Amino acid sequence: MSAVANGTRQQSRKLPRRTIRFWLNCLVIACVLPALLVATAIIFRSFKQERASLERDTIATARALSQAVDAELKGARSALLVLAGSPQLASRDFAKFYGEARQMVPVLNIDNIVLSDVSGQQLVNTLQPYGTPLPYHGDREQLARVISSRQPVISDLFIGAVTGKPIIVIEAPVIVEGAVRYSLAVGIFPERLSSILRNQNIPPNWVAAILDSSETIAARTVGADEFVGKKAAPDLVRALATSREGAFEGTTLEGIAVLISFSSSQFSDWTVAIGIPKDALYVSLWRALLENIIAAVLLLAGGILLARTLSARIARSIRALRDPAFSLGLPGPIRIPAVRIQEVHELGQSLVAAQRLIEQHASERNELRRRIMRAQEEERLRLAHDLHDQTAQSVTAALLELKAIEPFIENKGRERLRSLRNYLDGIGQLLHRVVWELRPPSIDQLGLASALQNYVARWSKKHGITVDLQNIDAKLDERSDEIRTTIYRVVQEALTNVAKHARSATHIGLVIGTAEDTLYLTIEDNGQGFDPTATSSRLGLAGMRERLTLVGGQLEIESSSAGTTIFARMPLHSAKIAA
Repeated sequence: MSAVANGTRQQSRKLPRRTIRFWLNCLVIACVLPALLVATAIIFRSFKQERASLERDTIATARALSQAVDAELKGARSALLVLAGSPQLASRDFAKFYGEARQMVPVLNIDNIVLSDVSGQQLVNTLQPYGTPLPYHGDREQLARVISSRQPVISDLFIGAVTGKPIIVIEAPVIVEGAVRYSLAVGIFPERLSSILRNQNIPPNWVAAILDSSETIAARTVGADEFVGKKAAPDLVRALATSREGAFEGTTLEGIAVLISFSSSQFSDWTVAIGIPKDALYVSLWRALLENIIAAVLLLAGGILLARTLSARIARSIRALRDPAFSLGLPGPIRIPAVRIQEVHELGQSLVAAQRLIEQHASERNELRRRIMRAQEEERLRLAHDLHDQTAQSVTAALLELKAIEPFIENKGRERLRSLRNYLDGIGQLLHRVVWELRPPSIDQLGLASALQNYVARWSKKHGITVDLQNIDAKLDERSDEIRTTIYRVVQEALTNVAKHARSATHIGLVIGTAEDTLYLTIEDNGQGFDPTATSSRLGLAGMRERLTLVGGQLEIESSSAGTTIFARMPLHSAKIAA
């Protein structure tokens, strides 16, 4: 079977033909699919718009909650600054100041007031009776910031020294006679912040939280007992590192997938985040999509059933052209069976006409290519003869003449004369190699087997790669000139490719034999392989395929990291490929 037939069958295995029934089904799908896509696009667009609106509304809610938290903190800070100016602090009348502070706690909507000296020792704490021994300040770093900055400071959530529970404080310096003498702080428990979230009537399946500036949860609508005092979810922490406000999809600390909207305050650097479960968010979308899918499936099922009925008769006529179309380009005429569809009949006649044109053009093309190859070989032979008979003889004559005049040259000039002789001798050797490459005389005089032995030996010596040549074809030298020339050129090109591209190659196996009226040539190396299917600008492989095609042969290549193997096959009954 010819190379064209094998190539066609390989392609048909990779790209199977589709039936008329398949294409009619595709037509049904093409009619239904646009409507389905438009409906789906409308649903998605509506969903995206609703989601964008929900994101905007949720961010606005988070912003409003953040402002409410700021208002709470600002009110406490303002009252704290007023309380820091109490004359009892300047006169060190702490007992009277304790009474005033106790009265201010319910008025300011706070949980306690604490007075500490600059060392951190608590002097007054409204959670304890006056005179009770008190511990040191619960957040010494914040105390240091208050004293050094002389400005009010809003703390992050920390564990109170007296209560042992999480608490937030707003702390301000008490300046007496120009120096910071005390630190005055008001404390707020997380439960008071949680009331801000509850007042917004947030849906019970949503999760809202207030975070301090260190992304620690200060209040939460769900799981407050478990999560207050812990870091926020990693997704939210990463989002806060890049933006002060926005919305994204993430997970809560419970592992629930949610749409999170958040807003951070410029005043306190605290954040309010609201999480909406994605399950609830996508319920309406999936319901609409499911309705669309059911409608589309029903339409497709009805259309496909109708398409199967209509395609049965058409398919039989089309299948009748399967074998003729498969045979297109193979030797011999093709036969078109009788069909009942006019268009199919016309297509069959077109296949017959195309077969004739292919045979005619292929014959003309291959004849032209053979003439070109033959002309190239003849030109190589003529050039080799010219170089051998004229140029090489001239170089030899010059060498003899130089040798003859050497005795007549003084000692100083003889070295230059010998250098010139060596140079001409190198030119002669180069001419000999060129003549051998163009057309080894042993092909015509001693036969192809001897020519290959000589070429392989010279090539192996030049490149340091051993070549094991095995000729199993006893009639190799009796083959046609085209076959012998093709074998020699394929071997020559293959070894050249090994020298150029097969890095680390140390051995080449070359076998020539026959089997079932076919001459085969196998060349295997152990060098670095390549991808035979990759597009390449190398002309060596293309030249080998071209030569083999002109004698009806084929070329196959297998390559891996362990080496490359070239398989060349040529029919012995004819040196020409069938069109």
